[in-house]
Amino acid sequence: MKKIFSILIALMMVFSTGAVAFATDGTTVEKDKPAKVHVTSVKTQENSKVKPDFTMLKDLRAQILANRTTIVAIKADIKVAHTAVMAKIKELRNSNPAITEDQITAIKALKEEIKMGRGTYESNHKGVLLEERAILKTAHANKDREAMKSGLENIIKEQNLKITDLKAILHNLNDVLDALNDIK
Repeated sequence: MKKIFSILIALMMVFSTGAVAFATDGTTVEKDKPAKVHVTSVKTQENSKVKPDFTMLKDLRAQILANRTTIVAIKADIKVAHTAVMAKIKELRNSNPAITEDQITAIKALKEEIKMGRGTYESNHKGVLLEERAILKTAHANKDREAMKSGLENIIKEQNLKITDLKAILHNLNDVLDALNDIK
């Protein structure tokens, strides 16, 4: 019985010493609880400030993807219209051997319009998005949310300009096709 009693006392001393050894700054667990609650509430407040930024960035990225889809669709339409224009030009050359000089001049002028539209588009937009993406990548690496936001907004602005120019090219191709259909 004495041995069991002495073992219990020894265990109680070991456990009480262990609790004191693991306590931080001499404080007990009960005193730390309010501090932990306060720290989590501060973290929650910080997270609530960050979440709107991330949702805004997420919305901007979604807009970029939507614009990209629009650009791809317009480029596909341009490709179809360009193929139709070239087929019509070929048809006019092959089907009607008695094409007048005025008609040949008109066809050449229409082809030059197409080339100029493409050249203007390429000179205005070539490499701009790559530069903006590089800036965005740097901002992301530095975790600068404001720079990321402005970078995403700049990409959206450039995409909108690109969409406008592509629509103008598509409209121009359709006008050329209509003009070619008028040539007989």
